[in-house]
Amino acid sequence: MKLEREKSLTPDEQPCQAVAIAEEEILRFDEDGFLIVENLIDAKTVGRLRSRFGPLFAGEFETGVYPDEWYWREGMSLPDVTRHMANAWKSDLAIAEVVLSPEIGALRPL
Repeated sequence: MKLEREKSLTPDEQPCQAVAIAEEEILRFDEDGFLIVENLIDAKTVGRLRSRFGPLFAGEFETGVYPDEWYWREGMSLPDVTRHMANAWKSDLAIAEVVLSPEIGALRPL
């Protein structure tokens, strides 16, 4: 599968900001298993991503490719159970744009 953007984005249109991770944050990640990076993804992109989860869990895969794992199905699963998809980026171009962005890939220790 080949993912392409329709046009090149200007720096102001990038879905993520380039950031560096401090040693203290790496230690926190090692201890907690997660790290909160404030403002890594802009509000407009967050809104676009949020709008994609409903269709994904309803089985609407923009690329025609199923995610690797898909737990919770609309109309089949209880509404209050945990929803999970592994590698949803394969199924949706908006999610792929963020997950595969150079800014996310460039996260590194200071």
